[in-house]
Amino acid sequence: FFATSDAVFCNSNALMEKAGNLAKQRFLFPAGVDFIKFENARKYSDVHPDLAEISKPVVGYIGAISGVFDQDLLVKAARALPEFCFVLVGPVYVNVSLLKSCSNILLLGKRPHDEVATFIKCFDVALIPYIKTPFTDAVYSCKLNEYLAMGASVVATDLREIRLYVESYGHVLQIANNQEDFI
Repeated sequence: FFATSDAVFCNSNALMEKAGNLAKQRFLFPAGVDFIKFENARKYSDVHPDLAEISKPVVGYIGAISGVFDQDLLVKAARALPEFCFVLVGPVYVNVSLLKSCSNILLLGKRPHDEVATFIKCFDVALIPYIKTPFTDAVYSCKLNEYLAMGASVVATDLREIRLYVESYGHVLQIANNQEDFI
């Protein structure tokens, strides 16, 4: 595919490397964010009504609950921090009975993207809790841009694209090297 294309646009450094010398032209084109939309929500919108009565502090995640979402890590964090409320917003593609076993984990399911900013506005800390695999190490998580556009503090597991972001833009988020660091 790379060799037959005139130009390849890659959304991560790992894909740029895979395109390597095969692509005639290759360009790094990471995920972006509609900054004005998020900035307006940060300044002018209320928190999402589903979170209006929730107790603080709130640790949140926006995105799919899939095979790369580290449920064990989140459950360990929820059990270690029972006074925190963990809010997960996004579609569920795997068995989440482990997550449901914690009373301080709230699964809100899939929501329209236009509501994302109003959820993030309520987060005291936003998470990128992925299991480290060759796949997740090659993914640039667009939720990082959305979290930062909302001014949220971010904690992420140690993934290559996250590390490269920190190297390029400074320590604007915390990278956890293990479960204890994450908590």
